[in-house]
Amino acid sequence: MKKFLIAAMALCASACVSGTAQDDLNETQSLTFPGIPLASLIANPSITTDQSTTIDIHDSLHSLSDVGDVSVSINQSTLSGNVGFIQHVKITIVPTNGDPTRPVQTLTDANVGDPNNVDLPILMPSNTLVDYLSQGPVSLGLSLTGTLPQQDSVLSYYLSVHADVGVHKGI
Repeated sequence: MKKFLIAAMALCASACVSGTAQDDLNETQSLTFPGIPLASLIANPSITTDQSTTIDIHDSLHSLSDVGDVSVSINQSTLSGNVGFIQHVKITIVPTNGDPTRPVQTLTDANVGDPNNVDLPILMPSNTLVDYLSQGPVSLGLSLTGTLPQQDSVLSYYLSVHADVGVHKGI
């Protein structure tokens, strides 16, 4: 009986609960691109304009990594609003802290076809993007080329990151 009790206690001490948790981290940024004077449009109908924004989901990613091993994929990267004038979108990403080990990289470089919603393919490997996003705030540089309107254009950039967390806890 004593051997059975010791074996049962050892089994309980080594028992472990495993599971998977999931979460979607979503970030939406509103950007205003200035209108172009009519004289500029006549001289060159296709113009490139730039705007930047900062996104920061590193606290959320860090909280998830405290629970277990995190695996991340990109659900969606879109630009929406009055995007009918856009012919091409290029988005770069760089940490705001100036980390020299994480240089400016191209996140998206795509031609546009849909006048209402632009689905943007992610060119960076997921693990590299997650590395950038998990270190702190990042700056996104958006460069739009097209026949820009005379009035300002307010567009929304949306990024959705899906996280699976492997949880392994002893009981």
